[in-house]
Amino acid sequence: MLFTEAEHLHNIAAAIGWTPIVWPKISISRAIIKPSDEHVWRWITDKIRNWNYQDSKTPFPNPINKDPRFWEKVRQLYFAFKNHDISRIEKFYGSYGPLGPGSAGHSWEVYAALVWDMGNSLGEEFSKYLSLIDRSFTFESWDWCEENLDWFRMLTVLTEHIKQGRTSALWEIINKASSDMVFDGAVSIQVAPNISVWRNPHLPETDEQSLVPFVWFAILESVKKQLRQIHLDFDARPPNAKGLPFCWSFRPKGAIEAAFLQWCFQELAPMATDIKECARSDCNNLVFGSRKKYCSERCYRTQKKRRYRQRKREEGRAQK
Repeated sequence: MLFTEAEHLHNIAAAIGWTPIVWPKISISRAIIKPSDEHVWRWITDKIRNWNYQDSKTPFPNPINKDPRFWEKVRQLYFAFKNHDISRIEKFYGSYGPLGPGSAGHSWEVYAALVWDMGNSLGEEFSKYLSLIDRSFTFESWDWCEENLDWFRMLTVLTEHIKQGRTSALWEIINKASSDMVFDGAVSIQVAPNISVWRNPHLPETDEQSLVPFVWFAILESVKKQLRQIHLDFDARPPNAKGLPFCWSFRPKGAIEAAFLQWCFQELAPMATDIKECARSDCNNLVFGSRKKYCSERCYRTQKKRRYRQRKREEGRAQK
């Protein structure tokens, strides 16, 4: 289906189905972040044993539902990695779990079944039950975390610059980045991991607004690639259930994907409804914001002069 043929459906919703498994205690050695399996399992056990299924559908509540600024916490975590702020990193893992797929790929139902089978003791039976499944919690590479946090930070920063009209800030980022390759007269500039801005090398820096479409396209391409990597479940609710009958549930594999989805739905998607072309007749630049009509002051003045000349011509014809 072509994008122009897509329908706006009012009876389908999307949700972020994230049930984070917290890493209460981590060790960092040789650029590897690894949890203490025993501490994680004890945390899981306490959560499930104290869980009242009548109050909550899962013993591991989704923090996104209560914190609309969770994505900003993840973005700021980049600086903790960059500055080797270990205490801040430990606090994040102890609150939200790993940044990537750190729960051995199992759903929380698997852990709940194990805990219920174990009863009230984690003594000698502990290792026996853990051996029944691939219970080891995966490690995370420090470099992987820092690189992906850098990608998410730059993705959100570029979007904010466009939203606020800070085109000079976009040029500053572009000028600091190195050219990656040249293809058919265009230059690919790597501004962050997995974010490349294609532009004409002869584009004058004084023409700031002409850079916006290139950056916006780079943002959407990066978002598209990331969304393709996130698992999607379809949930059809019973006819007597409250809410919409159909719901797509995105299943993030860690805090970065969860933060990305929250930011994507909450910050990026609303911007798309306010995008239009510049009101100047011969300008195709994008304009962001419901109140703005022109991409730059220059286009506004040019179009104003054209309207003035047109009005004068019409007045001249009327007098004849």
